[in-house]
Amino acid sequence: MRTIREGLGLSGAELGVRLGVSQPRISQIERAELDGTLQLGTLERVAAALHCQLRYAFIPNEPLEGLAQELTLLKEYGWRETGAPATADTEGLNRRPIERDRQGPKPARGYSTE
Repeated sequence: MRTIREGLGLSGAELGVRLGVSQPRISQIERAELDGTLQLGTLERVAAALHCQLRYAFIPNEPLEGLAQELTLLKEYGWRETGAPATADTEGLNRRPIERDRQGPKPARGYSTE
């Protein structure tokens, strides 16, 4: 955000005027962006004030077909990644490979049925 602001030749105070906030608030917003704590709504307002488009996307690390298949198995067998908070790592997307043997699939290391 700061790079775009400076590239447009705007000071923090000038961006603040466009947003109706103070220069110290612009500094807070820019720090929050770097910290990863900036709210999406604030980012949208800043983008609009800078005459920019905001693009927000999830980009899978691997093909969606494989993810969908693995998530189906995880749900079917009631597995979850061990050590992962219940609300974080939704549906085990940061997961490890599922191991299989002759009796069918079993949780890989790092997964449990509990």
